[in-house]
Amino acid sequence: MNPRLTSAQGLAALLSVVAYVGLAYATPRPDFGLLLTWYALAFGCYLLLLRRPLPLRYGLLLALALRLLWLPALPALSDDYFRFRWTGPW
Repeated sequence: MNPRLTSAQGLAALLSVVAYVGLAYATPRPDFGLLLTWYALAFGCYLLLLRRPLPLRYGLLLALALRLLWLPALPALSDDYFRFRWTGPW
């Protein structure tokens, strides 16, 4: 049996990727309205994917893609992240 995506699942996954890209790369720190909009979109997609879960293969691929997407992003909501890179976790 080959698990297939429905159009609602595919749309929710795509909008979730768009919301994560917006949060990671297109949101300046002082723009609270835009930040809240991206978070609301990501949360709405999460709720939709909770109601209609993805097949395991697609869910794992989406999870990996969403985590790798944040890897090169600089933290935008913290003033002190350079200190943590310099001194390390200790």
